Amino acid sequence: MINVYVIQILLILFFGLLFREDKKKFLTAAFIVLFVVMAFRHARMVGYDSTSSYFAEFIDIQKHEISWPNPGLPLIMKAISFLNGGYQWVIIVSATWVCFAYYRLLLTYSENGFISVMWFMGMLFYTFLFSALKQAWAMAFLCFAFDAIIKKKPMRFVFLIVLATLFHFPALVFLPAYWIAKLKISRSFPILMLSILVIVFIFRTQILNLMMSTYSRGEGDYSSDVTFLGTKSVFMLLMLAYGFYQYFGQKDNTRLNHNLFSALLYYMGIAAVIQTFCFFSNNFERLADYYYHFSILYVPLLIQRKVFLTSFIDKTTQPQLNNALNSKVSFSRIKNYSIDDIDMNTVFLVVIAAFCIWRYASYMVSNVYLSPFYFFWQNVNISMRFS
Repeated sequence: MINVYVIQILLILFFGLLFREDKKKFLTAAFIVLFVVMAFRHARMVGYDSTSSYFAEFIDIQKHEISWPNPGLPLIMKAISFLNGGYQWVIIVSATWVCFAYYRLLLTYSENGFISVMWFMGMLFYTFLFSALKQAWAMAFLCFAFDAIIKKKPMRFVFLIVLATLFHFPALVFLPAYWIAKLKISRSFPILMLSILVIVFIFRTQILNLMMSTYSRGEGDYSSDVTFLGTKSVFMLLMLAYGFYQYFGQKDNTRLNHNLFSALLYYMGIAAVIQTFCFFSNNFERLADYYYHFSILYVPLLIQRKVFLTSFIDKTTQPQLNNALNSKVSFSRIKNYSIDDIDMNTVFLVVIAAFCIWRYASYMVSNVYLSPFYFFWQNVNISMRFS
């Protein structure tokens, strides 16, 4: 029998080929597939929450009052329980909210829906609904907060951050993102990032102990044998380096000179700095992911080299864009990008898709909490699942 996750990947690849010229149709089909696996998994047989505190919390909420902090998900559970719904409905409602938030984000801002979906799966952001429901809800709110950043709605942004913190308080780390997005990229930015990493390296033990104290850990637990960079950190730094090259190293970087790329480049830098501590605890990776999950927009920008990307972000650039399109010289440059870079775009697309498929499949298929997969309507022996 073919594994459900393999079928899921094959369907998304099929839709990627079928709707390669229609982003909306592809994203609609892809997120239906993602939703079905998310929402209709057996809540007691598939996922970390099947044996962790989530199900126990749901049972307890039926008898007790809501407690702080992070009251958001317990309130959702309480409402579902009040309507006589079971824990399966918690999964379905959560999957609906998260899928809708990411679908809307990618439909609005992604330059390549296929790459974004592959990255969403390969970087395991999708799997949060199998293991971290509270953070999944919070990150979905941040998808709408990002929209508020682009549309320059500061009050809406703050309101959405507050809602996100009700589900997962560390989402507060994204609060500076609105003002960070206003910063312009300059040639000093790589030097600034390198300086921050050097400072973090020098004071890594002190910073680590300070951060871990917020999670009630002893200082001595993490003050020795400190390793600075993990694998994911190195990967983030490589993405940053390539982003700098795209911005400063190309003769014509007009296609990248806009608010979206600048904001995302800063976000990737912040995520890389936080990620340096993830070797010690996944608490830091969770903090980094509040910025890093926007890499589902950043990566397509790096490889979609043949299009200008300013028109839908900063309307003030539209006249300049029109002038460029009416200019023989500028049009020649655009044409050259399309011809010269299309093969490289294809190579990048294939490599990224292959990497994401490998990472997602290897994680899902080999994880005892996620495989074998059961739908909620299947009759299975729950007592034998993790025995």
